[in-house]
Amino acid sequence: ARKLLRTSSVPVWAVDPYHARGLKSVLVAHDLLPMGSQSTRYAARLARMAECPMHVVHAWKRPLTRQRISGGADSPEAEEAALAQAALDAMQQDLLGVQVPADTQFHQGCGPASEVIVGAAEASKATLLVIGTRSRTGVAGLLIGNTAERVLDLARCSLLTVPPSQGATE
Repeated sequence: ARKLLRTSSVPVWAVDPYHARGLKSVLVAHDLLPMGSQSTRYAARLARMAECPMHVVHAWKRPLTRQRISGGADSPEAEEAALAQAALDAMQQDLLGVQVPADTQFHQGCGPASEVIVGAAEASKATLLVIGTRSRTGVAGLLIGNTAERVLDLARCSLLTVPPSQGATE
């Protein structure tokens, strides 16, 4: 399954046999890059077809050195709040013009992407998790890793991986 996730040029749907009773909630991981936009569009179509809620999640890491988002000498908490607001604004901006379910909810968290994504899937009771892949193989795949593969190991729901399209870049 891992090799298929990395090398497939088409979306791959890994069905969780214990929770394969139709779509009740769709969660999509959005990385604020073109790949996240593409995955979000897949998720929105599926949620509309199934007439179920959609959730969008973004994971971010605390910078090793404090980033100055707002300038000045803000506290670490204020800087994190500024990062979170910037991510929320970017996700909402990306969804302009996309037909998303009216009850779409946004989630985000600081930490390893796979843990934040799986935590949001559990909290939203997602029956399908949609996530983009970078299709990294070889040394890059070994060194950088693959969030979709880690999510596959941890998630308790079906998983749809969306490969990069011809024009998508990181």
